[in-house]
Amino acid sequence: MAAPTEEQRNRAAALEFIHGMGSGALATHLVADEFSGWSGLSGDIAGPDFLVGAGMLGKIFVGGLKFTILTTIAEGKQVSVRAVANGRTIIGADYENSLHYFFRFTAEGKIAFIREYFDPVRAAKALGAPILGLES
Repeated sequence: MAAPTEEQRNRAAALEFIHGMGSGALATHLVADEFSGWSGLSGDIAGPDFLVGAGMLGKIFVGGLKFTILTTIAEGKQVSVRAVANGRTIIGADYENSLHYFFRFTAEGKIAFIREYFDPVRAAKALGAPILGLES
């Protein structure tokens, strides 16, 4: 059996990281020291702050946030993942959102960068957060 390719290793790491966010068992061993991120909700994010936010997902959803992976594309040090997330928030609201994650890896196979796209209005509504400019 052949050893996994770089793309296969990176895809597996990206999926492990995503599922870890949902379960509350964040796979911090997969991130590089210089890790950073970007989110449609907050823009550029320092690595430690991204990890704090990602780690909260398993705590604000009863039983965690479940990710259904729709597609993955891996090329070299980049992985793209389309997913749907479902869960029930601790305030009792059902949540579903479509997401896209873009991962960039280091030469050593660690996550250097994550870009996260999702509908922030759906997230805010499920969490009971105010949305400026939109009626409740």
